Amino acid sequence: ALTALLVGLTIVAAGGGLIWTALRGQSTVAADLLGLAAVLTELVTIAVKLGLWRVTDRRGRELDSAILIALARDNAGDVLTSALIM
Repeated sequence: ALTALLVGLTIVAAGGGLIWTALRGQSTVAADLLGLAAVLTELVTIAVKLGLWRVTDRRGRELDSAILIALARDNAGDVLTSALIM
């Protein structure tokens, strides 16, 4: 949940920066850097959630834990959500 909050705040900050730069008519260099930061943050999020999905799914099956398997499915949904944001 904390990671999702951090990613969300980063994306909101990048979007706000893009809007601010566009409204002020400034150079697009800052906007490009903010956009790149948002994309890189999203790629890191996808990689982390993909790893969490695989680890929790494997451990859930090893331990026959319905809770871990459900958590793995939630992580898989987060991966798909992050991919759609991209």
